[in-house]
Amino acid sequence: MKKARLRIEKRKDFFLHNTIVSNLFINEYLPQAPGDYVKVYLFGLMYAQNDIEMVLEDIGRDLGINENEVIKAFEYWARRKVIRFLRDEKSNSIEIEYINLVDSIFGKSISDHKQDRQEQALEEKAEPAEELSQEERLSQIINDSIRQLYQEAEEATGRLLSMPDMDKIKDSIKVYGISYDVYSYAIKYCKEIEKYSIDYISKVALRWSQEGCTTIGDVRELLDKYSKKNAYYSAVFREVGFSRLANSNDKALMDQWVDEWGFSLAEVLEACRKTAGQREPSLRYVSKVLENKMNEKGGINTSAKSSARSEADGPRAKVSNQVLKDYYAYLREYGERLQKSRTAEVCARIPAISEIFDRMEKLNEELLGTAFGSSKEKRNQLRERKQSLEEEKIKLLKDNGYEANYLERKYKCKVCKDTGTTENGTVCLCAPARAEEAYRWMTEKNKH
Repeated sequence: MKKARLRIEKRKDFFLHNTIVSNLFINEYLPQAPGDYVKVYLFGLMYAQNDIEMVLEDIGRDLGINENEVIKAFEYWARRKVIRFLRDEKSNSIEIEYINLVDSIFGKSISDHKQDRQEQALEEKAEPAEELSQEERLSQIINDSIRQLYQEAEEATGRLLSMPDMDKIKDSIKVYGISYDVYSYAIKYCKEIEKYSIDYISKVALRWSQEGCTTIGDVRELLDKYSKKNAYYSAVFREVGFSRLANSNDKALMDQWVDEWGFSLAEVLEACRKTAGQREPSLRYVSKVLENKMNEKGGINTSAKSSARSEADGPRAKVSNQVLKDYYAYLREYGERLQKSRTAEVCARIPAISEIFDRMEKLNEELLGTAFGSSKEKRNQLRERKQSLEEEKIKLLKDNGYEANYLERKYKCKVCKDTGTTENGTVCLCAPARAEEAYRWMTEKNKH
């Protein structure tokens, strides 16, 4: 009997075809993963399915991220056990194998999954040997803290954590940079409101972290702020006569009255009373009342006295609070772009400075770890090393014809850092000058 060997013709231009992504990946792994890591996974999957080798540097260039981030992304997916990531130090090559998730997960018995969990727990509980390097000791400190979070989460939820739940907690700390204190407080907070899902706890902790919280004090201050906001929403709804709860659109509109237009609670409630007698009272009506009141005042008046301009120059321009706020945002964005451009220019011209930035980043990671269990002397040593790197960077800049502060962020106003608000919450003295600039800026925009 003759045997036949079957094969499919290799695609000539695979960019015109499809990449198959497992629904298991989309549902179980994608929601918790950083966006750039998902892009790396999918981009690599496209090449893997077409059996084509790819240079990591090329992946980074095509995706707009550096090669180190590409490697970190693949290491992340290897920890999640969706790929195998093997290094060959001799040939300086990397082998990446995409795992069949269905076979990997559902092809295992319950005892296999239990063994995986035990192996991970043993790996994280391993006692540090005397010959461990500084980096390994730092990693051990971090793992000890994460293991403590596992215990707190199990006590709060009343059940053992699954492997995916353990991964979510670990990624919250190592990938998203949420502090241990913030995550620990999120566990206690969610227990009080009877929310026991690790996914829910992680989202709460991430939201707090994105709001700038790094300590329990920060979280309490944020929750107090939310509490005052909710009291404000309730007062407005009572005055208007609504019995329902405020939705996200309602809150955004009410926030605008206070945060952007600068009205006090008393002024807002006064506007709400003008809805009395309306057949269908609405927040839009209240908003219109407040907008008319703001326009009557002329918004932000730029006619304040300044040494840069005299009355002979004619009447000053008037712009709304929103236009001024947008202009401040434009200044901050422009300053950030300028700083990134200068940094890229210097790193391309002086590679040694690029290396200094990498070393500083590692030092910052070490400093983050020293907050948990390390001595004050150790933290001071790290700060001294960081200061030494800063001095080395400045010397390189000067030696190559740059000013010492060439890479620093530039602000039009150093007092408020182009926010319009000082540290104590008052309107910055630069507001009148910025308002005049905002008027010209908006005028030019409207021409196009």
